[in-house]
Amino acid sequence: MPYTAAACPRCRRRMTGVGLSVRRPTSPAQVDYGPTPYLECRADSCAFKVTPKDPQCPNCGAAMPNPATLSYIQSVAFDPRNHVGFLIFAFFATFAVLAPALSGLFAIPFWTAYYLAFMLAPFAIWIAHRVLRAVYSVPTAEEQSRLPSLAGGERRIRERLQEISRREGRILSVFARAKQSKGEDWQAVRRRLEDALTTLRRQQARYSVKLFEIEAVRWQNRLAPFLYGLEELSATQCENRLREVEAARKSGEELRARLSKQSEALGASAEAEELVRKVEETLGSAAKIHEALLSRQAVLTLRELGPTPDALEAPLAEEGALREVEVFNIQVAITDFSSSLEELEAEYARAGEAAEREPGGAGA
Repeated sequence: MPYTAAACPRCRRRMTGVGLSVRRPTSPAQVDYGPTPYLECRADSCAFKVTPKDPQCPNCGAAMPNPATLSYIQSVAFDPRNHVGFLIFAFFATFAVLAPALSGLFAIPFWTAYYLAFMLAPFAIWIAHRVLRAVYSVPTAEEQSRLPSLAGGERRIRERLQEISRREGRILSVFARAKQSKGEDWQAVRRRLEDALTTLRRQQARYSVKLFEIEAVRWQNRLAPFLYGLEELSATQCENRLREVEAARKSGEELRARLSKQSEALGASAEAEELVRKVEETLGSAAKIHEALLSRQAVLTLRELGPTPDALEAPLAEEGALREVEVFNIQVAITDFSSSLEELEAEYARAGEAAEREPGGAGA
């Protein structure tokens, strides 16, 4: 199935029962990138590329995010507002069944039965939808929010950075007043305040790197669909992929530059250095994809003129190696991000408890 780009979310935004916006089944603007197992997540606010094997979107946490995996009835259960026509049909069908049933069972006038059926049909459809959600295990909004995802991690990180900023402001305020006092006791207080500031700024730097890590995983994911079907691409599909890969390479270079600048401002750390290494590694993979696409484009052009030189086919043989790089960069990166974020959260909690035990609670 060819990968198709999503249209602007603003022109096709639909709300679902689990709190996610979902795209309409059709899009007015489609770009053919050739054969790939990836599709964009069905959530309208998410552009993450997912496969039929993904039980949930790693980015937004949406259950069964790949539209190709949903049967029609499952799609109704997950995204009922994407099926207005079906719901209207269901309403009139239910109405047509209920009206004569009520009239026969309760011996009530014909028009009264029709009035009651008109009122009860929406309730019957709502009950049927709840049954479908239970059958297909559709998560509730609360359950959805608890699923691990990049978006959930991003919200937690931004909350922590705001907390750290508030705590830093309070400590700086107390420190400014403590500088005006003299004596050994006040020197000890100032040392504790300086230690608290150092700890907070170290945590701020680590959380900031985590934001860059989320951005890096999303950026890497942009390249994932283009690792497949290289030998089957047409000239137009090649050109479409080349434009997207070139844009992704430019974004990756900008990400690397901003990460380096952030590291200089907040201080170098092992996490930042490791992330820079991964970004550079993915840029190298993007260059290989670009080279393979150029080779495919040249092959297609030369085939129109005569036999194709074997040497030009060689870069396409690296598709398997490129997929191995993708697995390392996407799946492992998301796993590493989740585990390291939990470790950072635990360290932040311990530091907060220690600050509260300090005399005066300077870090609280």
